[in-house]
Amino acid sequence: MQFLRKLEKKRHWDDQEWLLEKTAPSDTLNDLSSNDNSLSFYFFESEDYVDRILSALALSRDYITTIDYYIGDIDIFESARISIDDTPGTTPDRFVNELHRDAVRLDTAKLSVLAVKMFEIRCVERINPKPLEKIIAETIKNGNVDLGSINPNMLEKLKGKNLIEP
Repeated sequence: MQFLRKLEKKRHWDDQEWLLEKTAPSDTLNDLSSNDNSLSFYFFESEDYVDRILSALALSRDYITTIDYYIGDIDIFESARISIDDTPGTTPDRFVNELHRDAVRLDTAKLSVLAVKMFEIRCVERINPKPLEKIIAETIKNGNVDLGSINPNMLEKLKGKNLIEP
């Protein structure tokens, strides 16, 4: 099974020639900023779910913009001794909400271990607005999204791009 984590900036994960082995740039911790000692992730079995997760994340914003994200194997949590709770997500896609998990009871040591392990593997991706719009259109067309739970700003943007009926 794999996980997806939305990142703030892909460049936080760029290789740095000055880094010592088994470390990570401190900027990676910006992408692992916890809330109430927890971090949000999406667990999935099939790569087919990645687009749907990205669509749901995009539809949770005010407008369509680039999304940087990390994909990794969930074994990373066990090796870092991080507990996972099933916590429903809050996107406009109910199925994606069921894939949501929280890494919980995080302390600085666990967060640092997680950053280093993620940096060692570095499966960082980026999706730009144009391809994201196509994914969103497909998700909406398939009826996978509760349009009533999309914020009004995003709904207006979707209408303006003819991704949904006005």
